[in-house]
Amino acid sequence: MKNVKRVVALACTLTIAAGLFAGCGKKAENKPAVEGKLPTGQTITLWSHLNDDEIAAVKVKAEEWAKKTNNTVKVVKDNGKFEALVTAAKSPAGPDVMYGYPHNNIANLIDAKVAAEIPAGTIDESKFTQASIDAGKYQGKQYALPIVAETYALFYNKDLVKDSEVPKTWDELIALGKKVGFEYDINNFYFSYAVLAGNGAYVFKNNNGQLDPKDIGLGGAEAAKGLAMLKGLVDAGLMKASINDDIAKGDFANKKTGLYISGPWAVSGDKGFKAQKLNFGVVQLPSIDGKATPSFMGVQVGTVNANSKNKELSMDLMKYLENNALDAVVKCGRMPVTKDGKYEDVQTKGFADQVKNAQPMPNIPEMDAVWGPGGDTLKLVTTGKLAPEAAAKQMLDNINKGIANKAK
Repeated sequence: MKNVKRVVALACTLTIAAGLFAGCGKKAENKPAVEGKLPTGQTITLWSHLNDDEIAAVKVKAEEWAKKTNNTVKVVKDNGKFEALVTAAKSPAGPDVMYGYPHNNIANLIDAKVAAEIPAGTIDESKFTQASIDAGKYQGKQYALPIVAETYALFYNKDLVKDSEVPKTWDELIALGKKVGFEYDINNFYFSYAVLAGNGAYVFKNNNGQLDPKDIGLGGAEAAKGLAMLKGLVDAGLMKASINDDIAKGDFANKKTGLYISGPWAVSGDKGFKAQKLNFGVVQLPSIDGKATPSFMGVQVGTVNANSKNKELSMDLMKYLENNALDAVVKCGRMPVTKDGKYEDVQTKGFADQVKNAQPMPNIPEMDAVWGPGGDTLKLVTTGKLAPEAAAKQMLDNINKGIANKAK
């Protein structure tokens, strides 16, 4: 996730621009499938929305699979609109495998009938975090497999905050924030959901990987307590209710504040903290009431095109990549989805720690009705226009209305 808007609104951005990388080696002679054996001499096309370096890592492993199975793989970089991907997936020239797309688009792929169900036992799920497995589920069925993850965590400026001073609890965060400054995009529901969830609130009830849009946990005492904590940050003078990410990031980069919440996208790039040679560290979010604080997590996933003429081969390629390519992709900068996955960049290890406590953003269409009311509620509370209890109830009512209107 380069920024939160890209994750939430990917389905509405970009234009398809495919760059083709043909698999290496001579194309094998076409041989018919034998019972119990995979077909050979076939060409599998994989489209990916990952970054260039990540795609290069995937391509190496895909070609390994091609050589082992006597097939060919074409890896295509997809920079395009999500709608165009769906259209292409329905055509004969479309991809067999769609690899490296945000998990919150899965419902749209399924509704378009271009995502095939993943057979049980394709991978050893016990090696993956449950949250990353759940990210690829829809209505209790597995349609996608996790590749890498991303979430947000707590940045601290090492010139202002000693490693021994890094807050481990919410109370410590507030106390230190009063001394060195603490800001983040507080009215952004993506970030502030962590405080609501840390108090027991939830968006949709997760019943064994199946999200229930009729069970929304944002209107009760738990959500109200979280909203009150957020209002407390403004009341304590730590940040203004008008704060946004540009201001918060700029203040942190300029050492006006020592604490900031954001994601790995704030680290990389020409304007990232590394390019600015900022002396910073990243740790997981401080605990609330003695419990780890959950955050929203985005998961890049892979799925097989339901319209592929080579679904068996495509599924086998997916399995091979899950077992062999993930560590190589993680080295490019995102977080592991396996329980024993290691992240080598010590400076930003905190993201990997936070991923273990994170919750995948709901991937059902009803989530579209949450973002607006969620952000509006935060603004009403932080500006003091509505009390936390009333705001929580109003948020739930508006979300339910939005879901009902969407169903019409």
